[in-house]
Amino acid sequence: MKTVSSFYEAFGAKDWKRLRSILTDDFTFQGSLATFDSPDEYVEGMKALPLEGEPVDSRFAVDGTNVVHSFTWKMTAPVTGEIDMCEWIELEGDKVRSSRLFYDSQAMPTPG
Repeated sequence: MKTVSSFYEAFGAKDWKRLRSILTDDFTFQGSLATFDSPDEYVEGMKALPLEGEPVDSRFAVDGTNVVHSFTWKMTAPVTGEIDMCEWIELEGDKVRSSRLFYDSQAMPTPG
């Protein structure tokens, strides 16, 4: 769980260098609105994310190298709102190998 905590802390702090250091070189991300096939692509995509927010009401389930994080993403800028999400993270050693993020993309507010 330390790696997962570091992953979310780096993301929340917009510490892109630290976030990249937590990802394996073959990291992949799949989400409802974006897919990234490399860690550098992912970090650049997260830098460009137009919404700010934080996970609240987090619940974690761990099964070996798999961690599932169920949470509500509380958006704070430039729009406000909440959306339920579930992220499946696969670990490799002390790094994140992949992330799959599930949510209803139609419920996602868009900046005006």
